[in-house]
Amino acid sequence: KGISQDALVYANPAKDPPLVRDLIVITRGKDMGKTGIVIGLYPDGTSQTVVKYDRYKGLREIAILPSDLVAKRVGEQDPDDVFLIPRNGEKSYSVPKKSA
Repeated sequence: KGISQDALVYANPAKDPPLVRDLIVITRGKDMGKTGIVIGLYPDGTSQTVVKYDRYKGLREIAILPSDLVAKRVGEQDPDDVFLIPRNGEKSYSVPKKSA
């Protein structure tokens, strides 16, 4: 709460709409400024997007939102813990080092 619209940085949803697995930000409404990842899109023409919010106080809330409230985040992002799941034989969770 208390986030101004000018503080949000996101792609134009009309030109570059978020797709499944895209990192997003909520652009309006009571959850404005919350971030997460798209986990589903309704193909039935209802313009609904299923979003899993980033972890907050240990929980990852899932919400179904109107697509016009959801926009793709732009710029370099720190990976959310969902992206740190080890793959095929990896033994530890590691965050890639940022190059200078």
